[in-house]
Amino acid sequence: MEIERKFLVNEKIYNYDLNKYEKKEIEQFYISYDPEIRYRKVVNNSNVLYYETRKIGRGFLREEKEIEVSKEVYENNLKNNIGSIIYKTRYLIPLKDNLICEVDFYSHKHKGLVTAEIEFLDENQGNNFTSFPEFFEKEVSGKFIHEIK
Repeated sequence: MEIERKFLVNEKIYNYDLNKYEKKEIEQFYISYDPEIRYRKVVNNSNVLYYETRKIGRGFLREEKEIEVSKEVYENNLKNNIGSIIYKTRYLIPLKDNLICEVDFYSHKHKGLVTAEIEFLDENQGNNFTSFPEFFEKEVSGKFIHEIK
């Protein structure tokens, strides 16, 4: 199960020295929105990995299965893409309670959009979490990027 909350980010994120955090370049696309099936290419330093993720449900609590796939599987599924390819740079910012805030800066078609996600260990932790960073704005949990912009 995935227990995750997603937020739009305000300009206070630019007060952070993002270069001190782990960074990943992500390219992703969807072949289905319901159930959610997406493919993702993740570049971290010189390491390139490809993933297929399937999610069932919408909102805060969803069933999730993610597997690593080959470059060929990723590229073969690209022809089934619905919507536009999403490009983003992700920074991993540590928070209290061993949580990680993933801040995504989108580019290309979604340039200017910045979101942040926190994945929780259990539903109770997610519901009761109140130590949100100052750069969190409006909650958009369960929405796809094309529904936000």
